[in-house]
Amino acid sequence: EPIYAEEELIAELSASYLCGLRGIAHPPIIENSAAYLQHWITNLRADSKMILRVAPRVQEAVNYLSKHY
Repeated sequence: EPIYAEEELIAELSASYLCGLRGIAHPPIIENSAAYLQHWITNLRADSKMILRVAPRVQEAVNYLSKHY
């Protein structure tokens, strides 16, 4: 499950980041994203370096999607 958690975290953080860049701030979207990230908080607490591993991948995904879409 740790690899799955990282992939899910990358996807959700990237989506949140892109919403912020595009000015999408609808409360239901923000609430759903926050709830989903809350689900993975256990993994982040168990592995304090997970965020450091996923942050560059989040930035890479955001850069790619911003450039191509």
